[in-house]
Amino acid sequence: GAASVAAVISDGLDVRGETVMPLLGGGNLDMTMLQTVLVHALTDREQLLRLRVRIDDRPGKMEDVSGIIAEHGANIQTVRHDRSAPELDVGEAHLVFQIETSGSGQSRTIVRSIRDHGYEVRHVNA
Repeated sequence: GAASVAAVISDGLDVRGETVMPLLGGGNLDMTMLQTVLVHALTDREQLLRLRVRIDDRPGKMEDVSGIIAEHGANIQTVRHDRSAPELDVGEAHLVFQIETSGSGQSRTIVRSIRDHGYEVRHVNA
């Protein structure tokens, strides 16, 4: 752990104007904790985005919304249907997407594009 801190504070590494976080690892940081830290950081930077999209539960709707996301170059990690939320009418569903993006700009563009296509969408990272 000390080696990464030494590199950051040395005169040989120019990090002015950069946000730098040396990764400290060792016996006190297992893979589960490392995953937790990374997911938290990716979510905070909107590089890991969870969206809930309200749809008419008909064939092709998941393909439509997935296509909108793909048009913007984001990667869908997971998607699930939720048909039992109390605010849904019979014949409606939520699609819940977990998406990898390049950051907040791409995330905002995707949300705006889904809305522009007539879907109700909500950013649900929590």
